[in-house]
Amino acid sequence: FEIPEKYVMTFFLGGMAEDTKEYIFDLAEKNNESVISLLDVSEEKYFSCDPSEFIYLIKNAQKVYTDSFHASVFSIIFHTNFQVFRRNGSADMFSRIETLMGTFGLEECICESPYQEHIVSNETFERVDEILSEKRDEAIKQARIKKEDINGIAFTRGPGLLGSLLVGTSFAKGLSLALEIPLLDVNHLHGHVLSHFIKEDENTEVPEVP
Repeated sequence: FEIPEKYVMTFFLGGMAEDTKEYIFDLAEKNNESVISLLDVSEEKYFSCDPSEFIYLIKNAQKVYTDSFHASVFSIIFHTNFQVFRRNGSADMFSRIETLMGTFGLEECICESPYQEHIVSNETFERVDEILSEKRDEAIKQARIKKEDINGIAFTRGPGLLGSLLVGTSFAKGLSLALEIPLLDVNHLHGHVLSHFIKEDENTEVPEVP
């Protein structure tokens, strides 16, 4: 499908409140930007976009407005300005978004009203990258290994939540390329079952999974 040169993207799993929609569309018009509203059944060409198109739209948007954890994650990865709203009727789902924003110092991206506009600076995104690198190193340290000790990367390809799978796949591919080591895709459900049998003892009997 054809993508406007300048656009903002909306992705609301819990539906977009009318005042929020009005604010976003008015602001986009003032900035001479189009609005791409994913999950809006009236916009069929965008409603049916595939995972790669979803990522592309986030990466190239002027700004992303969302109530989605995974849309927030990809906005952070691609340094795309974004604002995240509380999802209608799902207050309990917001805690992990608050944790995500707190981890990277992006609390101001949490929007309590549709008129609370915020722009993430390049300096802030640079600091986000530093924190992300620190977290990766921390994970490797907790595993009591060095990067040089890793001789392969396994990741779950599905089935499962699309956003989670895309984030994991992106990181796995990046690390595989950086370390020049093989990449192995694993069935998500098999991974959950077989993870219970991971032990240092090579003689551990592992059941067959159909």
